[in-house]
Amino acid sequence: MRIHKAYHARLVATMMGWLIFGGVTLSAQTDKAAYLNRINEQYPGADIVEFEVKEGYVEIEFLYEGAVYEVGMDSNKDVIYKEEATQVPAEVLPKIERKLSESYVGWAVDEYAKVTRGDTAFYKVELMKEGVEENVYFSLEGKYFKLGNVVVDEPWTKGDLMQLPLFASALYDFLRPAKTYELPELLREVSGIALDVDGTLLCVQDELGVVFRFDPKEERLKGMFRFADVGDFEDIAVVRQKAYVLRSDGTIFQFDTKAYDGTVKQTIVPLPSMNMEGLFLHPSGKELLFASKEDKIGGSGWQRAVYSQRMKKGALPTEVLNIEQIALNNTLALAFPAVQGKQIQLNPSALAIHPLTGDWYILSATNRLLAVYNQGALKAVYPLPAEVYYKPEGMAFCPNGDLYLSSEGMKNGYVGGEIYFLPMRK
Repeated sequence: MRIHKAYHARLVATMMGWLIFGGVTLSAQTDKAAYLNRINEQYPGADIVEFEVKEGYVEIEFLYEGAVYEVGMDSNKDVIYKEEATQVPAEVLPKIERKLSESYVGWAVDEYAKVTRGDTAFYKVELMKEGVEENVYFSLEGKYFKLGNVVVDEPWTKGDLMQLPLFASALYDFLRPAKTYELPELLREVSGIALDVDGTLLCVQDELGVVFRFDPKEERLKGMFRFADVGDFEDIAVVRQKAYVLRSDGTIFQFDTKAYDGTVKQTIVPLPSMNMEGLFLHPSGKELLFASKEDKIGGSGWQRAVYSQRMKKGALPTEVLNIEQIALNNTLALAFPAVQGKQIQLNPSALAIHPLTGDWYILSATNRLLAVYNQGALKAVYPLPAEVYYKPEGMAFCPNGDLYLSSEGMKNGYVGGEIYFLPMRK
């Protein structure tokens, strides 16, 4: 936990405007004061260092009586977690150090922190190696500690969705993935995945210019490719061992994963939006598809689109799908009447084309949605429960139609990154 955090390019919310927490719209100015008042009730005279709006919660960092604290709060101003720098007791520290020396050779301890989440407390150890940070968690007795999920505010639960006929007829059991892979802390902020020819998954991490190779069979990392420094990397596509990584401003980093020698080709695609999150290589191999999390520059703020960029000199991007939010809300309300009038918005975080049906699948971490389009027409909208998918940001199909989805964890690490395997129903 640092007062000055690493470079973070994504603009999560405009503090002077309106914020959305799980479908509840709040005035940012008024609400910020309410959050800070709650902090001062518990920590009189706290010196606020940073106030950040996250997906579904607020993170506040402050100084109090000479110590640094970080608190996460939901939209009801209730504390989700509290973190404070600490000294591990002398009788526990050797146990932790022994485990670190065995499993994290070459890593240096940067900081110890004590975390309280509900009625549970544990230690977070920040490790550093060659500019890469990893967090490891231990119980107060010095044993490895496994983090659980956190359910944040949303208009539906897994129990609600289990009752919908929509999910019974879906190609996938979205509510009960066949397999869940808990990712290493290095991939807590996994923002995009792509299936390589050998069946491994190439994973890009949100704020780090590194692609990690994850083997689902062995459930471990099997390599990494450092292609850039820090940035805001959102998605990845791969074909014939050529990787394409998307930065949110539309810049593409291309490199060879089979014989990587450090050579990276960088191309700026002149897209009309400043926050691109989804990337997919069209099956033709001749064009890249981009999904925008935000509207066009100068737009109304409500529209979202998918753009195509042909891979030839002089080509310019063209809009190939306009995401109609009203149609999406109407379709969702037909399947789940409880959301009628809530103005749920799909902000694409990933897209992919089904290899057998040709349908376009568009994933949204905001409001946790998966929309399916057929030849430009909306076919279905699947709400996803936070109990399973904390922040769904990545998607990759297997050639036989099986599906991988990935979910980014909380940036503070108290919800880990995960990948889910969903076999296609026959």
